[in-house]
Amino acid sequence: MRGKTFTRIRIKSDEFRGVSTTKDEAISSPTSSPMSYNFTYEKGVLQGKYGISAATFPSDVTPAFRHAVASLPEGVVPMSLHLFRKFDATTNKRDDRLIVRTTDNEYYETSVFTVGDTFRKIVNLAAAGKDCSACYRYNGKDLFLASSERGFFYTYDGTTLKKIENAPKMTSMCVHAERIFATVSGEQNKVWFSADFNPENWKVSGDGAGYIDFDDEGGKVIKVVKFLNYVYVFRDFGVERLTAFGAQTDFSVSKIYTASARIYPDTIVPLGDRIVFLTEEGLKCLDGYNVQNIFADLSDFLSKDKRNAVATGMDGKYFLAANMVFPGDFAVKFLDEVRDQGVYNTNGLAVCDVKKNKMTLLRGMDIRFIKAVNVHTLSSVFMTFAGVNKHLIGMFSDTGRYFSDKLPRYWTTGYTDLGYPEKQKSVRNVMLTAHGTVTLGLELDGNKIEYLLTGADLPQKIIVNRAFSKMRVYLKENSESGSYTVTPPSITVDLS
Repeated sequence: MRGKTFTRIRIKSDEFRGVSTTKDEAISSPTSSPMSYNFTYEKGVLQGKYGISAATFPSDVTPAFRHAVASLPEGVVPMSLHLFRKFDATTNKRDDRLIVRTTDNEYYETSVFTVGDTFRKIVNLAAAGKDCSACYRYNGKDLFLASSERGFFYTYDGTTLKKIENAPKMTSMCVHAERIFATVSGEQNKVWFSADFNPENWKVSGDGAGYIDFDDEGGKVIKVVKFLNYVYVFRDFGVERLTAFGAQTDFSVSKIYTASARIYPDTIVPLGDRIVFLTEEGLKCLDGYNVQNIFADLSDFLSKDKRNAVATGMDGKYFLAANMVFPGDFAVKFLDEVRDQGVYNTNGLAVCDVKKNKMTLLRGMDIRFIKAVNVHTLSSVFMTFAGVNKHLIGMFSDTGRYFSDKLPRYWTTGYTDLGYPEKQKSVRNVMLTAHGTVTLGLELDGNKIEYLLTGADLPQKIIVNRAFSKMRVYLKENSESGSYTVTPPSITVDLS
């Protein structure tokens, strides 16, 4: 009697293709993952590259040499971060400063390029509610402009602070054509602008300061952004483009986009040749004229409550901190900041490479505020936190860690029948190369088996010889270092 015949297939891909939730799991590729966190995708392999470390500044001469950002005074908790672009004409050197708003609604500053500098309180500069800032050169001086929704508008030249009594209370601002444009607290349908060439003059007149009304169905005005020589006015449910050069009489407004889903103001980020922003429907981008959906897979990880979402952008990457949901078996608990303290803002960070259309999810950090700072030799993404790290200022880095903590990493395929639902299947072996200690897991019809792989330069073959109808392959890593790589697995399966 002849034995049963079978067909042997090998399932292999040249590279890991990142997270994809839009494909049917049952027929998904073994190198495409419906759920992955804290792994990065570099040159087709998995790595543990991304992390968050204590903030540092570079030398103004040698960027590779970095020094630690000073600690704030004991008990002071950072909240929002701001950049004061400043040049010292006396010393002929950069005097840029990082300005920190604290939970006590006070402001502290430190020099970016002075090694060993400390944080100094900016006396009498205070905020109430959401704050915003901009930089402006006026009367031969670099100015830091600051305002808040229930506070005042201030100008600061690095020595002297001036409160502008007649200015509105602002929630966002930008500089365009030598004027300040701002959204204003309590006047939800207006965009204000300062007098030409004078950020301190807010007296309304035909040739000075003024405002523009937006009274249609677009909802309240939530943010202004300078982009492509225009001011883009974001509203709850739409975007307008403001052409604003010269006299007020020459200003004009064009409707660019009408949204069916609410836009979240703290996620609106100019990024190269587009503006990226989050809505209730998901992530979108505006090229100045048209809006399109991007990173549809991200929507499956975002919770319904997106009010705490914050974002920034640098070098073609969009960084979104938000509340994320990791469904089913993947909702393992680790490093998520303690909810019972009532300080849980976000629990994940999506790093979206807009040009390459690749997304990496980081999990286990409670980010309160995030800001890209790009000035002279400094080009870094800084952030503040709620939870256990609330006293720290952090920085996006390549450490593969969350400060001193290890970041457990997880990657999985879909739960798949490989496209052969009627056939009997048996997985014979799995081959991969792992530089570093990694756990390879197989879930076969609900039963899990795991293999601990230590680092090796050559491919390792794991003999399995188990029958299954549906299979999932997953990888876990929890090493002390992110200096490892994992190649895509090659899976040998018999079909009969």
